Amino acid sequence: MSIDKAASLFRIYLPATLRIVVFLLLLSSTLQGSVSGDEDYFESKVQPVLEANCYECHSHETKMEAGLTLDSLEGALRGSDFGRVIEPEKPEESLLISAIQYTNKDLHMPPKKKLPEEEIAVLVEWVKALQPEEAPSQIKTASKSEDAAPDWESIYQERLNWWSLQPVANPSPPEVEEDSWP
Repeated sequence: MSIDKAASLFRIYLPATLRIVVFLLLLSSTLQGSVSGDEDYFESKVQPVLEANCYECHSHETKMEAGLTLDSLEGALRGSDFGRVIEPEKPEESLLISAIQYTNKDLHMPPKKKLPEEEIAVLVEWVKALQPEEAPSQIKTASKSEDAAPDWESIYQERLNWWSLQPVANPSPPEVEEDSWP
């Protein structure tokens, strides 16, 4: 292959290769940003607000007042004894938003003092960013009936009845009916 032919191939393929590489790099950074951006936002902004102001009464490690847990998305979407608290389809109608903004005359959260406006804005933005498909209609609203989330003590007691946790029994072997059987 002559040097001129190699140089012309280089001039032809180099720009196309560079375009493909740049396109793939841009595509991967865009996809990565959209996937991890929501998690990063939740972990850096939303979770600290919930931990500081809500987990004391509304987490799995506490009594879960009103049957509401805010330490998981599923728990928040399930709602409380009073119904759903987050409405991804209509975020402005969410009970959580009206409670933290103190616009609900019957419910103010946290009860002791209103959150700073910056923290309210973070939670409002988070609820508005939730997609309706993240809250399927199959998630039932918690209630005091049998579909309410059970407390850990009842789960523990139920699990103690598992066959694998029962004492080993020494049953007697069955009677042999046919002596010629090997």
